[in-house]
Amino acid sequence: MQNFPKISVIIVTYNAEKYLEQAILSVIGQNYPNLELIIIDGKSTDGTVEIIKKYEQHITYWVSEPDKGIYDAMNKGIDKATGEWLYFLGADDMLCERILCDIFQGNPYKDIDFLYGDVLLKHSKQIIYGKKDIHTILFSTICHQACFYKRYLFNQLKKYEIHYQYIADWIFNIKVMLNTIPKKTLRYLHKTIAIYNEAGTSSSNKIGEEIKKLHYDILTTLKINSFYRWLLVGKPTKVITNNFDFTKIGIDSVLFIQTLFKIRLKQENNYFKKIILSLFYVWHKPSKPIAEYKVLIGEVLFPKLYNLFKIIKIK
Repeated sequence: MQNFPKISVIIVTYNAEKYLEQAILSVIGQNYPNLELIIIDGKSTDGTVEIIKKYEQHITYWVSEPDKGIYDAMNKGIDKATGEWLYFLGADDMLCERILCDIFQGNPYKDIDFLYGDVLLKHSKQIIYGKKDIHTILFSTICHQACFYKRYLFNQLKKYEIHYQYIADWIFNIKVMLNTIPKKTLRYLHKTIAIYNEAGTSSSNKIGEEIKKLHYDILTTLKINSFYRWLLVGKPTKVITNNFDFTKIGIDSVLFIQTLFKIRLKQENNYFKKIILSLFYVWHKPSKPIAEYKVLIGEVLFPKLYNLFKIIKIK
């Protein structure tokens, strides 16, 4: 099986008897020789369990028990997975025909940690091109149906944050890209990985509410509203401290701030003055020369931010 790395396909489901069978068949039909199928059901009350039992011989592990939502169920699947690669398929989605062999036969990505591609929307028939960079991932995610993750990432970066009901996969993807881009261990594949049901839960308009919650959580964690608001939306406030602790949300502080910093600077004309005033207005009205504020950045607030003034290039 050396030429076929082991893949764990995880399906989470709840009362999905209408779609689950086609999702399972899309996995079985891959005829991939080194695959495990894991199904985590949230104690369905329809015919979901009967469908699971119908295909039990093809399923490595399944359980039907209450959970705390989609991401809690996905985390349970992660705990049971033994594959080198993990892939999450929605119960109302389908893998494209023979896509696993197409990608993984010959094990061409053994030095890659994160693979992602495109999805085809089930109803509109549009293809959502997944290619992202560290700038664009901060504003829109990659469908998890288009992503393959090395299993170790969930140990290193921790699993999905279940207090988010709709965007925990987006947050995890940000962490993954911040982790893999510097090491050059991610790869975009211009391939359609799955057929995605855009009418599902993850398409809810509640996503917008959770994004606002994410921004609030970051602001609360950082306690640095003025600088962060300027980076994110260009609207600084007069509340700021020097606590840059990102650990509570698990995002790499230097890369995250550097990325937002680059984006915002491209949009500002007199950017040095604006960032300096935004950072230090809360302590006293600007009276010192700009050069002194640069020193203050390095000595007081955030030493690594000071280096950005030296290395950043606006294209």
